[in-house]
Amino acid sequence: MAEIELSFIQATPEHHARVLAILQDRARWLASSGSKQWGVFLSDRADAFVADLIATGYTHLVTSEGRDVGTLRLQWSDRMFWGDDGVDGKAGYVHTLAVHRDFAARKIGARMLDWACEQIAANGRSLLRIDCGANNAKLIAYYLSLGFEKRGIVAVNVEPDYRAQQLERSVRLPLL
Repeated sequence: MAEIELSFIQATPEHHARVLAILQDRARWLASSGSKQWGVFLSDRADAFVADLIATGYTHLVTSEGRDVGTLRLQWSDRMFWGDDGVDGKAGYVHTLAVHRDFAARKIGARMLDWACEQIAANGRSLLRIDCGANNAKLIAYYLSLGFEKRGIVAVNVEPDYRAQQLERSVRLPLL
């Protein structure tokens, strides 16, 4: 399958329905495998939640040839999941990364993370940090295959008894 060209657009309120559709697609897929992760995107709070994500200015819509491919948030601090390390100025933090199922198994997620690394390096930072459910062995293995290293497990108050696996990867700073 040929590699498709990706475009990254900072999401605005006009992109709300498109971002929500991608997140709901992913949430339905997770639910079909028994996971409750991202259930908020299938709840009556979904619209308000996505509006809040977009309002931060960190959410991006990923497109290819007019089709919505994915979404992610790239933010510059993250005290909730990383504590004091989350405000150390060394990293960018990716959250809510989702690829629409129509584009599964095409390495889109890895390319989205590579784009995040480029943005992080351009902002003079040297680390990409991400997290996922500590019990999600498949996703942790995926991140490890992309060069991430485990950094710890933290309890996070996003749902009862939720524990997050912290992962980190170095980014290459641009050569001067």
